[in-house]
Amino acid sequence: MNRNLAEELSFPALDTNNDGVLSYQEMSQLNPEQLKQIQSKYQEDYNLLSLDSNGDGRLTAAELELQARQAFKIIDLDNNGILSELEIQPFLAAAQSAPDSPASCKKISSPQNSKLISIGIFEGASFSSVTAYDQDTVTTATTVNIPDNSAPLYLVLSSVEPVIWQIKGNTRAVIGATVVGSVKTRYDLGANGVTASGITGLSKEIVKFPDSTCIPNFYIEKDASAVKSLTAITHLAGRKPDIAAGDQHPETILINSDRVFFQSPQETAAKPLSTPLVKGYDQRLWLQVLRYHPAGVSIIDPASVVSMRHAENYLVMPAMAGIAKLVNEGYLAPIGPEIMKFMVVRGEHVLPEDPRMSFYSSFRVVKTPPRYPPGMIIDRVNFIFPKGVPVPPGDPANSCVISEETGQQLNHNFICDK
Repeated sequence: MNRNLAEELSFPALDTNNDGVLSYQEMSQLNPEQLKQIQSKYQEDYNLLSLDSNGDGRLTAAELELQARQAFKIIDLDNNGILSELEIQPFLAAAQSAPDSPASCKKISSPQNSKLISIGIFEGASFSSVTAYDQDTVTTATTVNIPDNSAPLYLVLSSVEPVIWQIKGNTRAVIGATVVGSVKTRYDLGANGVTASGITGLSKEIVKFPDSTCIPNFYIEKDASAVKSLTAITHLAGRKPDIAAGDQHPETILINSDRVFFQSPQETAAKPLSTPLVKGYDQRLWLQVLRYHPAGVSIIDPASVVSMRHAENYLVMPAMAGIAKLVNEGYLAPIGPEIMKFMVVRGEHVLPEDPRMSFYSSFRVVKTPPRYPPGMIIDRVNFIFPKGVPVPPGDPANSCVISEETGQQLNHNFICDK
C-alpha cells in the first residue's frame, strides 16, 4: 500500500464525524479499491463486527456477552449450567476442523416470534423422480408435514446426500427456508458451491441455498457435525435453533409444537415392507427397489421444485428403481431369478420361501437404454450385451458390463476384475 493511500485509510481519515467510532455509514462512502484495502488492513475488526447482533455498527460488551451465552447453551446439552467433558469434547473436535465462515454467508432471517427449526438427515427413504443437479446424481425425497396450528416457522434443512424436501400441510406457516447441500459425497458435490438438493411447496422468494461451507450438514444428533452445524446456524441467525433433530433416511417428518418426529417404513422378518408398487415399474423387482429405499419412488413435478439448478425428470431412474423401470419398458430382460442362501432382517432369519429371498442380479440388454441408471454402487448387477447392441452413455459404477457373445468384460472396476 503506498503512503498516500495508507494515510487515506487511517482511522482518523475514515472517522469523518470524529466520534471515535468507525460506522458502516462511513465505510459505505469508500470506493471498491478502498474497501478491498480496508478489508485487508482491518480484517480482525471485520471479524469482530460480524458479532454486531443489532447491526448498528457498534460492538458492545452486552452483545459479546449475548454471543457467549448463546454459545454456552449450544454446548450445554442437558441445560444444567455446567459443561461436562462429554459435552465439551465434540465441540472441541468440531472447532478444530471448522473453517471460518466466508463473508458471503447470508444471515438467516428468523424473527424472534418464529420458531427456528434445524433438521438434518442422511437421505430420504424414497427415490425422487427428478434431479436438481444432473442425470448422474442420485436424488432421494422426504416429506415435511406442517400442522394446521403451527406457529411461524423458519426451516434449516440439511442432508448428506441430495434430497428433494417436499413441504406439505400448512405451508403458509413457513416464513423462510435455508436448504443446505453436501460438502463431500460420493459425487463430490459442493465443490463448485452448487447444492444438488431442492424443495417443493414454498415460493422461491423465501428459499435460500447458501454456499456449502456456510452451514455443515449433519444427521446424527449431538455429534461433532451437529455441533458444527448448530454453531453456524446460531451465528447466522443470531440465536440458537428452537428445535434441532436428525435422522438417517425418513419418509415423513412431522414438526410438532416442541419436537420433530421422523417416520419410516418398518420391516421385520414376519412383516415385509408393503410399500405399494408405483405404476411403470416391474413388480418382480419391486422388493429389490425397497431394499435400500423402503418408501419406493416419489413422483415429483420438476416445475414445482425450487433449486439452484433447473430441475428435470430423470431419463433413467437411479439404481434398482432404474432397473425395474427399464425392465418394464422392455429395455432389459431379467435372467434368473437367483435364491439367496440367507438373509437377516432386524436380527431375525428370513425363511427360504419368503419372496424377498428371490432376486435378480443379471439382465440381458434387449435394446440400448437412454443411459445407465446412476448410482449402481450398492445395487450392482450384470449387464449382458448381445452382439450389435451398443452400450449406453453414463456410468455403470460397480456393475459389470459383459459381452454375451464372448463372455468378456466390457468395463473394468475393482469388483468385476476379481
